[in-house]
Amino acid sequence: MMYLNSMQQALRSALLQQAEEAFSEKPDLAGVVHGRRRITQGARGKRTALFPSRKNDLTVALESQIEAAFCLLLERDPEVTGYRCQSLEIELGLGESYISDFLFQTRAGSWEVKEIKPSRAHLNDDTRVRLAKVNALLTQSGFGFSVGDLTNMPGPIELENLFALYQRSSIRPWSHQECDLALAQLHKLPQPRMLGAWYVHLHDAGLSPLLADHLLFHGLATANLKRALRLDMQVGVPV
Repeated sequence: MMYLNSMQQALRSALLQQAEEAFSEKPDLAGVVHGRRRITQGARGKRTALFPSRKNDLTVALESQIEAAFCLLLERDPEVTGYRCQSLEIELGLGESYISDFLFQTRAGSWEVKEIKPSRAHLNDDTRVRLAKVNALLTQSGFGFSVGDLTNMPGPIELENLFALYQRSSIRPWSHQECDLALAQLHKLPQPRMLGAWYVHLHDAGLSPLLADHLLFHGLATANLKRALRLDMQVGVPV
C-alpha cells in the first residue's frame, strides 16, 4: 500500500467503514437493499429497476436499466465476490458530494467503484471534472475507479439472452459439485450439440436441465449468445 498522508488515511478509513456498513446492511421487508440514496421504484421520468442478485443473496435497487445490465456482468465475473449499489458517499467540497453507482470487492480483496453512464463520449465538462476529482480521491485511498457505458455492455440480443439464462438458472444456488457433474455428462456428448439435447441428457442423468442455463450464463459452456436462444442452437463445452 502506498504511503498515505493523514487526510488520505482519514478518507480511506471512512470509505472502508462505509463499505463495511453497506455489505452488512440488512434488506428491508421486501428483501431489497437501497444504499445511501433510496431509489423510488416507478418514479416519473425514470426507468428504475430491482435486480435479484444471486451473488449477493438479496435484491438491489437501481436507478436505470443500464445498471441492471451491469449487474449481469458482475454476476458473471468470477473475480467479483459481492457488490452493492449507492453505497459510498464522498464529500467533494463546496457542498457537493458523490454517491457511487457500484461498489464491488474482488477475490484479491481490492475494492472497485464503477460509475455507469449512457455514454462517456457525451459527458459535459462539469461531469468530467467531477468524475476526475472522484477518481483522484478514490485512487489516493486505494480504491479502484472507472466509468462504464453502453459500449461496455452486451448488445440487445445477447443482453436479452443473458437475462433469460440468469432468470431461469438463478432459482437456487448450484454447487461446484453439481456443475462438475453436469460438465462431465455433457463432455460425453458429441460437440457441438443442440441445447435441447443438453436439457434431455442432463435430465436423463438425474441432473437439473437448468444447469445448462447456469453453465452458459457463467461462460462455462459456449454458445453464440448474439443470436436468439433456441432449442436447436449449437452449444459446446471446453475441451
